[in-house]
Amino acid sequence: TVTYSSGAIVSEKQLLAADKKETIKVRVEFKKDLIAADLPQVETALNLTFSINYIQADDSAVAITHPVCKRATTLHTEVCNQIKNGSGIVGGFCNGSGYAVGDTITYGNLGTTGTLASGDAFDCDVNGDGIYDPLTERFYYVSDLDTDNSYAVLIYYNGVSEGVANNTTASAYNTDSSGDLGPQTAMLQLPTTKQWPNVSLANTTRDIKDETGTVIVEGFSYAGYAARLLTAQEVNSACKNNAVGSWKAGDLNECQYLLENTNYTNKNLKNGKWLESFNSVSPKHSFIWVTNGSDQAVYSGAVDSGSAYLISPAIEVPKSKISY
Repeated sequence: TVTYSSGAIVSEKQLLAADKKETIKVRVEFKKDLIAADLPQVETALNLTFSINYIQADDSAVAITHPVCKRATTLHTEVCNQIKNGSGIVGGFCNGSGYAVGDTITYGNLGTTGTLASGDAFDCDVNGDGIYDPLTERFYYVSDLDTDNSYAVLIYYNGVSEGVANNTTASAYNTDSSGDLGPQTAMLQLPTTKQWPNVSLANTTRDIKDETGTVIVEGFSYAGYAARLLTAQEVNSACKNNAVGSWKAGDLNECQYLLENTNYTNKNLKNGKWLESFNSVSPKHSFIWVTNGSDQAVYSGAVDSGSAYLISPAIEVPKSKISY
């Protein structure tokens, strides 16, 4: 808002985009009784003093009009086409969760206005085109960001390959099996900031930990990418049963949204999705935690395994930019 010292408004309610500038022209008029004889004195003595006041609208006001994520109005479904395997283990894909072959599985929740709960479904305009596509821009709320609870962590419904939704192309976590390097290979499949310009990580530099919280890779950089992998801690927070580290079939039954687009329902799809976190008991940190569709659990996979697990992007969105 631009004002005279008297408080009169010159300009208001104008939006100024980031990294842009604005030129304001001020017109000065002399009194009507000014005569020509006064002009020489005016030229040497005139001083003009004015002030400019800019008031930035807060994020909450902007979010109401242009949120990044909106609550979904419909939910994704898949048909159960898997049965318990021959060994008779408790798991057994979607059939082991109590679904009969041919039953419809519904992923996530429509949720309650004003609250965020694990599995709440959102459509997020990650590419900034103004469209909230429920088919290709579906995310699920997992937990708050552990370092800043003003941010929400949401997981993509699918895997990605070079930033594009894909449930058939797997990737290694890292092709170097020696470990201690972080998700260097997996990161390359995540959406870039050019592909998803409407979201960004609160901090692109992260310490990669194991499920106990011990730092394995210090200062790993996701620079250039709009998303990251989900952590063991976030899965445990969402599923409320310490699924990471318990090795129990059925641990993800209350978080089935983490199993969408895996072999949980279809034997032709991949086993599950990589997490970011190392398995604390693996030799030389060579195993990473993964979601597992066959047993609805969190197991671990060899860091250089490139055929079994999808890359599923996790985004960090300020709650002020989520319509919930």
